[in-house]
Amino acid sequence: MEKVIYIEFNAFCFVVLYYILRQMRQTADQQASNLAYKRVVIAVMTGIALDSVWALLNSSPKESWRFISYISDSVYLVVVGLVSCLWLIFIETKLGYATRKPGYRRFRPSIFMPMSLLVILSFISPWTGTLYFLDANNKFQYGPYYVIILIISIFYLTYASVEVLMNTTRGNPVKSREESLTLLTFFALPTLGGLINEFFMYIPATWPLCALSLLIIYENFQNFQISTDGLTGINNRRQFDRYMGTLTDASRHGQIYYLFMMDIDSFKMINDVYGHYEGDNALRETAEILKQVCRNYNAFLARYGGDEFVILVSFLEDAQSELLREEIKTLFAQRNQETSKRYAIRLSVGVERFRAGSEMSISEVIRGADKALYEEKERSHQSIDKSFAD
Repeated sequence: MEKVIYIEFNAFCFVVLYYILRQMRQTADQQASNLAYKRVVIAVMTGIALDSVWALLNSSPKESWRFISYISDSVYLVVVGLVSCLWLIFIETKLGYATRKPGYRRFRPSIFMPMSLLVILSFISPWTGTLYFLDANNKFQYGPYYVIILIISIFYLTYASVEVLMNTTRGNPVKSREESLTLLTFFALPTLGGLINEFFMYIPATWPLCALSLLIIYENFQNFQISTDGLTGINNRRQFDRYMGTLTDASRHGQIYYLFMMDIDSFKMINDVYGHYEGDNALRETAEILKQVCRNYNAFLARYGGDEFVILVSFLEDAQSELLREEIKTLFAQRNQETSKRYAIRLSVGVERFRAGSEMSISEVIRGADKALYEEKERSHQSIDKSFAD
């Protein structure tokens, strides 16, 4: 009866993960991070299936099943380590290591060395009993070095968690914290399940908790896609409107905020001369530079629409606002000096100062920032026209 309950519980978790996989396959989104996430889901499903086979064959009186048990148990131990290894690859893919770190290789020998050791030990264990063995009753027993599996799994999960936490300190202050806490569930819940199974082998804990954390992360993905601009990866207009709405909270009343509204000068020219693909690259590059600025000021960044971006930040004095404006201008000037591309990216910036909880409506704040942006563009065009006249 216990075996039946154990297998039924695993089957339920398998179905949940299969549902996630089907939902992801029905979408056209084939980003590298989504593909890496799918590999984790498939690996966990494989682990659940092998765990059910273990529960079915464990302590079986049929001697003919002993060889099958050895094969499935060895593969199962490899999958345990593979899940955590694939999770690390997923985290590095999601954090954009392939584009942010020069010379980064996803499949590098240093990462797979622990997995190679695990594969070797798992498949020699039927003869050596290193990680596990089957007793006279075909019952699974821990070997003297079974702890190696835990060490390897926790190594990968800890490595991934540290990278998430380090990225959080450099990322978007609003979105990254929530997303990071969600990603860290795949360290907390599977580790908890592993500890439970160390003391209570026949309680289904590790894989159900893995499935639960993957479900939580999938739901977070869905919410993230709703609030994120697909091209640049930063907050979208919907998330900006939501965040502006939080400024009516009583806890924020009285705080001074600055809304920076920016757009790319002569963006239409970039599209017309170099093509829309290069125009998209210009938008991505603009978003990356603005993200660098926002990390230093704990600011909220969003793509407002088209080639327009907004930054919302709280300062104690106007001088800090001017400092932020100057840093934006400086970084784009540096980009234009150092780039090998044939076009420059210059931003016009309009700023509106307002007090949270004041009688000034959100639409009035946006109109004020938009007016300041328009006035700066007018001044910019006049100075260009004057330089040509001279």
